[in-house]
Amino acid sequence: MATNLTDEGREKGRAKNRNKSDALKKAMLEALKSTLGVVTPAAEITGIARESHYRWYETDSKYRKQVDSIKDIALDFAESKLHQSIKGGSDTANIFFLKTQGKRRGYIERSEIEMSGGMNVNWSETKTYDGTDQEANPGDRHPGGPED
Repeated sequence: MATNLTDEGREKGRAKNRNKSDALKKAMLEALKSTLGVVTPAAEITGIARESHYRWYETDSKYRKQVDSIKDIALDFAESKLHQSIKGGSDTANIFFLKTQGKRRGYIERSEIEMSGGMNVNWSETKTYDGTDQEANPGDRHPGGPED
């Protein structure tokens, strides 16, 4: 009978640890909401080590899903601030929005490079049937190339 009590006591201890861990995770999730997903201040608020958060994130899929949801809330918040800035007349916010969201309408930066003068390019390689590249003649390398 003593063995049963010991096993029963162990199970109670495990349940107590699970409940404590669940409570700590819940506290961390609430703190993450208040910090818009920034881990360090959330850890400071709760007194929970950052390492614990990252361990839970890696090993507990339910916790990970909740943390990822908080990241989406933070992104929504930042996006709403961007829209407020656009409505407020911010040229910078407007340009940023068009560069990131207006690409299909032509709002994209392109770089044009104009070169004058001569340029020599020497390229020498052979292909084998197994798909590996081999240099045709190592003696053809020119000083200042990538091998130098």
